[in-house]
Parts: sequence; C-alpha cells; structure tokens
Amino acid sequence: MHGRCWHRLDRGGDRTSVTEYPPQLHPVTTIDVFLSAMTHRVSTTAALLFLLAGTAGGVHAASPITGTWASEDGTKMAVASCDAGLCATIASGRYKGQWVARVGGSPPEYKGRVRDPRSGGTYDGGLRLNRGQVELRGCLAKVFCRTVQSWRRP
Repeated sequence: MHGRCWHRLDRGGDRTSVTEYPPQLHPVTTIDVFLSAMTHRVSTTAALLFLLAGTAGGVHAASPITGTWASEDGTKMAVASCDAGLCATIASGRYKGQWVARVGGSPPEYKGRVRDPRSGGTYDGGLRLNRGQVELRGCLAKVFCRTVQSWRRP
C-alpha cells in the first residue's frame, strides 16, 4: 500500500512517523473488506457443506434413474433406493413385484447384480443411463457385457 508519509514530534519531543493512506487503500478499510469477503466465503462454504452432508449417501440420494420406467413391451419398472443402493423392480405385468437389478455406483453407470425373472438366474451387470434411457446390462464373466433391455420414461 502506498500513502504519504511524514514525521512529527510527539508531546515528549520524539519523532514519530505518520502515514496517510487514500481511503480505498487505508489499512483498516482493506482489512474490513478482506474480513467481510472471508466471512461471506466461510458462510457460503458452511452452507454448501451442510447441503452436501444431506446427499452424502451416494445412490441413496435422489438419482437421475429413480422413478418409473417402461420396457419395450410396455412393462413398468420402478427404480428406487434400497440397501444395495438402487433396486429395479417390475411394477406391472406377469412378474410384478420381482426385482431385476440391485446396483450401486453413480451416474451414468450403476454396477451390481441383475436377475432374469423368467428363470430366476442372477448375473453380474447393472444399469446405465444413456441418452435419457436406462439400459439393463448383463455380463458374462464380468467382461462381456451387453444391453439386454432398454427402458424409457412412460
């Protein structure tokens, strides 16, 4: 900071330095502005941490794939939070109430187990959000994965 500086004699006759600052560079004003900005940053950071603490459950927080979806044949699927993270359950038709996926992770790919409700067999696989659709994917030996069904919003 630059200001004008001069010397004066105090009551005891000692020489004292005095510096005069322009108002925008005055040390007290500069410190007040700094502290005000830091207080704002701290309160903003605290608010963000509070909000993030509420969503710290990974897939237990609102996920873009939660809700109702429809398969190609019109069967409804319900994706909701569960102990595994997210679970997809058949919501209509012949296999209503049976689960087809129990997955964890974060968008766009959720990995876990998928189930064929016709045979009852379970496989490695997952759900993937792709262009506004959810793909149910099954894997063979955790390496060869392919989409076995696509769901869209009804």
